[in-house]
Amino acid sequence: MTRTRMEWQPIETAPKDGTQIIGFRWPCEDNRKAWPHMCSIAHWDGFNWRWMNGHYLPPTHWMPLPEPPA
Repeated sequence: MTRTRMEWQPIETAPKDGTQIIGFRWPCEDNRKAWPHMCSIAHWDGFNWRWMNGHYLPPTHWMPLPEPPA
């Protein structure tokens, strides 16, 4: 995957092939925590978005992971 577009995009345009992305949720509507947002690496597992940090609400926006340092 060529990672050139580094801006937030609607989650509907995110890849659903298992590619890891940076996911962002706005607003967060979690009754357990009043977070203004959440941001983490996520991937589509074929049925749901899975967050690496355990969040369960689906992201609303995404961007590709940046290139690793040289």
